[in-house]
Amino acid sequence: MALDDLRAFLAVVEQGSQVAAAKSLDFARGALHRQVESLEASIGTPLINRVSGGVVLTRAGERLAERGRRVLREVNTIWDAAKTLSGETPLIPLEIPVGMPPAFEQALYSTLRRAAPLLRFEVRYTSGQFTSDTDAWLSLHTGPVTPSPEFKARRVAALDKKLLASSDYLSSHARIQSTDDLTSHPIVVSGVPEKDGKTLPLLAGGTIPIRPILVTQNAHLLRKMAGSGHAIAFAPMLPTLLRSLSEESKLEVVLGDVVGEPGELWISIRVRGIHPAFETVALALGRFLTAIMGSGGGSGASEWPGDESEGSPG
Repeated sequence: MALDDLRAFLAVVEQGSQVAAAKSLDFARGALHRQVESLEASIGTPLINRVSGGVVLTRAGERLAERGRRVLREVNTIWDAAKTLSGETPLIPLEIPVGMPPAFEQALYSTLRRAAPLLRFEVRYTSGQFTSDTDAWLSLHTGPVTPSPEFKARRVAALDKKLLASSDYLSSHARIQSTDDLTSHPIVVSGVPEKDGKTLPLLAGGTIPIRPILVTQNAHLLRKMAGSGHAIAFAPMLPTLLRSLSEESKLEVVLGDVVGEPGELWISIRVRGIHPAFETVALALGRFLTAIMGSGGGSGASEWPGDESEGSPG
């Protein structure tokens, strides 16, 4: 899902028709129509129904319109905040968990790039763990972390691990009704240094043994393997809007009431020893993440503006 496609869709919502939206954006009607169709294809469901004299939103369209307005507001905030850094050329170190969807990363980088084209970034991929001795200015990570006066930390969204499979895979195999049925399926799992990937956690407590065909920290690779029907993946479950952004909206949860592991995505922002204007940009980025991730049980976007308190997960 491209931000330009989202803007086109929201223009249709605000103007009430594609004709009026095309005029307001100074677009050709055909070009705007293709952008809306591209957005619907990315999400995998119709967003608007064309009726005489205008359009009517589907239920999915109503949800996307509400969430999409928040996303674009935060993008604009980032642009405004980052303009104060346009004359600076620091190499800003960022940490991102390996396996975030490439389209998601591109959306973050292009937003900052358009806001402050002279900014330069060094992107480092991590296992998702955070250490306070890092020299990164901003880190996306999984909690918890040890409190540190050097950073502000906020919970962005739930990021629970689930068993995921494509609809085509599930329809072409016998129904999976219990953990015993998993033994006849290829399984790929998300591994971290402190876990060997040879067990699956149960929501009720305990684990079950498995023989995975692949263990990796790259969650995006796992979700792509599941989406293409190669295996069942035990990987972080992306929030709805982010799934559409990464074209992974057709994955289904397997044994969702039995197998799983709670997880969270956090953002930590350095508050000492950096350019003072960067914190404004970083906080705006935090609000953008909250908007695009959805509530997920995490901190609301309203907690970010003007929030000067230090915090940490855990």
